Amino acid sequence: MNNFNKEKINYAELNCITNFSFLKGASHPEELIETAAINGYLAVAITDECSFSGIVRAYRSAKKNKIKLIIGSEFKVHENLKLILL
Repeated sequence: MNNFNKEKINYAELNCITNFSFLKGASHPEELIETAAINGYLAVAITDECSFSGIVRAYRSAKKNKIKLIIGSEFKVHENLKLILL
């Protein structure tokens, strides 16, 4: 639980990859949510590659830290083209 009394800012990160995206993400979903809450974000979108694997952990953390969780996923459509669905 954070000890910060920061005011919420009008910002939402709409593309966060966790360590559930193999060889791409480094942070646990709950760490990303906690950091966003500490920094006063309104919302965070967890968008792991072709997966919803980290969503349960992110949801628990979002509920605990009172931050909106947006669920999504990232798909590689072509060699140089990604599609992020929220």
